[in-house]
Amino acid sequence: MSLTVVISTKSIDSSFEEHVKKTSGIRGLEVIFYENPNGISLTEIYNKGLSESNNDIVVFCHDDILFHKNKWGVKLLDDFHNTDYGILGVAGSTYMAPNGRWWEDQTKMVGIVKHSSEGKTWTSKYSSKFEVPIETCVVDGVFFACDKRKIKNTFDEEFKGFHFMMWTFLLVTTLMVSKWE
Repeated sequence: MSLTVVISTKSIDSSFEEHVKKTSGIRGLEVIFYENPNGISLTEIYNKGLSESNNDIVVFCHDDILFHKNKWGVKLLDDFHNTDYGILGVAGSTYMAPNGRWWEDQTKMVGIVKHSSEGKTWTSKYSSKFEVPIETCVVDGVFFACDKRKIKNTFDEEFKGFHFMMWTFLLVTTLMVSKWE
């Protein structure tokens, strides 16, 4: 089993691709960049990535993230191989507000995300440390992965833009939030 990483970006950064490949621990990792300076919706880009990827497990992530742990890809593949998960992410919620803002009820948020901006770094812990994935109803688009074999419907391309498109992606199995740092 191997892995594909799909990224929509305003401009392709080869150093980010090197970082993803170096830290994943996966030989032959497929990275697909879609240069998107005109703001084509993520739903369209991600559907294109699903159809063009050569692997069953597909990661979708922002191009401004860093992986702090080596072999994150090996751990991710292991999670998919040894479970029936359909989608895994690093942040999400057990509650979906009617307005689509999953972060509206912070008591229902799960996950851990490190942030850096203007020379400062901080960690947002949306839940306590967890050793096993937590079932959620939504995952954030900063980083999530899916098993293409379990997809019932693709991303709904009627949703335009960069945000509020995750919950339109329907899978056979539950959404889970896990940690690969």
